[in-house]
Amino acid sequence: MILKIIRFLRGYVSVFASGKFTERLINILNKNGFLYWDILPVNGGLTLSMPVKDYKRLRFYLNKTGIKTRVQNRYGLPFLIRQYRGRVGLLIGAILFVLLLSLFSKFIWIVNVSGNKEIPTTEILSVLRDKGVYSGAYTNGIDVKATGRKVIEELPEIRWISINITSCKAEIEVKEKYQPPKKMRSKKPCNVKAKKDALVVKTNVLNGTKMVKKGSAVIKGQLLVSGVMVDAQGNSRIVPAEAEIFGRTHYKKTFKLPRKRVMPIKTGETMERRRANLLWFSFPVDFDSIPWQSYYSVTKREVMEINKTNLPLFITREYISGIENKEISLKENKKSLKKCASLWETFCLKGKDIEKRENSFFQDKNYYYMNTKYTVVENIAETSEIIVQ
Repeated sequence: MILKIIRFLRGYVSVFASGKFTERLINILNKNGFLYWDILPVNGGLTLSMPVKDYKRLRFYLNKTGIKTRVQNRYGLPFLIRQYRGRVGLLIGAILFVLLLSLFSKFIWIVNVSGNKEIPTTEILSVLRDKGVYSGAYTNGIDVKATGRKVIEELPEIRWISINITSCKAEIEVKEKYQPPKKMRSKKPCNVKAKKDALVVKTNVLNGTKMVKKGSAVIKGQLLVSGVMVDAQGNSRIVPAEAEIFGRTHYKKTFKLPRKRVMPIKTGETMERRRANLLWFSFPVDFDSIPWQSYYSVTKREVMEINKTNLPLFITREYISGIENKEISLKENKKSLKKCASLWETFCLKGKDIEKRENSFFQDKNYYYMNTKYTVVENIAETSEIIVQ
């Protein structure tokens, strides 16, 4: 096989020899150190193959022998180059293609993560990027074992990780730590009392003696469920009372905003710009400039895929909205005050069922105000330990 490759690179010819006593040609070849092979007798002479260099030298020895030679076929790289010498661009393109293919195979194009359930894939990819594993990373500079240890150190929820880099694809397989079941804490004997004034609307007693009924009004600190239970024989025992007592309660909150206030408001004018990204290269698709001094933008990335496999090519779309500074009117201030109230409810009334809101607006020289009265249903039960002496 190696001999055939060498012959192809150097180039060789198939020769037909004719004349009287063509067998003399064999003696000349052997005596003068010519290289030849595949010699066969044919009608009127013989055929053989030999290097181009030796064939040119052979003519000197055949001048007075009467043997004539003729080239039947030409083989090898030199003849191919000569045949396509008018198509240099094609050859250069083929060489560049091979070089680029060899170059790009040294980089990671695709990164896939599997095996994670609780940890977001984006979080794992972000840590991997910090450790040098990302789309466009040079594969020869990555120590997969050391990288895996660093990822586990930064994400302690992972108990095992495997980084397999095959050609230009990185397969990341992770195993998350098992979460042990929560241990039941032993409870001391206790009562359940009201943590604030309320009207009882629902009771759910799991353990203990219920002391209030639905529709009862209770005050803060009042006993709702007793930890003392009496059986049918009249025997008493102290238990940890457990219950959910839902009561209707009330909250008041005042929200205010400055009377003179300038805020950035969207003008309604929008535009879109796109960029194409390939590995570490990024270039714009749209060359439109932003016509506004102040604007708000949101960026979204669309990853290209084939057969559910992400490619290192993605399109970044930037949605831009024009913004102008504008003084807020009273009507818009009411909307802003309600947004402040909604934000306060999210954090301060979390887990509580809001039945009713009553808003009242007023203003003074400097501020706009909104007083809000809330009627909510919440769990008013809290435990109080029973101290036995």
